[in-house]
Amino acid sequence: KAAPVNPPGASSVAQAARVAADGQRADGSKVESQAAYFAQGAHVFQAVIYADRITPEMTESFFESLQFQ
Repeated sequence: KAAPVNPPGASSVAQAARVAADGQRADGSKVESQAAYFAQGAHVFQAVIYADRITPEMTESFFESLQFQ
């Protein structure tokens, strides 16, 4: 599942997205991730959270703090 993302200072591009995925670590334990992909000029950035269980508080705090200076 993907959602739009546009941190302050990032280029406004249609391909910018926030994506959630579930997976499995090498030891077999569960892992969740949420990633944001966005650009500024010719540079593309990826910001990712990995955790056993991702909460809305974690994602709000992390993704809302992203910005360019």
